[in-house]
Amino acid sequence: MVAFWRLKSALEYIDSLPDSEEHHLFSFQVSQAGGRKFQVSRLDEFWNSYRDMEPKYYYEVLRSGAKAKLYYDIEFYSNLNPSKCGHEMVKRLIQLNIQKLTEIGHETDETQVIVL
Repeated sequence: MVAFWRLKSALEYIDSLPDSEEHHLFSFQVSQAGGRKFQVSRLDEFWNSYRDMEPKYYYEVLRSGAKAKLYYDIEFYSNLNPSKCGHEMVKRLIQLNIQKLTEIGHETDETQVIVL
């Protein structure tokens, strides 16, 4: 993993790597004033450091034209929705996403979904 103060430097670094498609760019907060750095790493490297980190103020930087994955951070307050089943609502959201993605030409299915 390598970190940079400037986005341009991080992008140039990724482009210089022979296996650049395996590297991802993340942004993270370094000060309460909003200062950020940019980290380049493979997903396995990132996950190994991120999973035990607190607080988790990291964001993936998506490059224009690059393939991307959808991420949802869903919060469900059962006390405000006593008649709803959160797990069923998530399953329905996944079904609707798969349906819409298929309609626009991106074939996918439940095997491409990770629920944490």
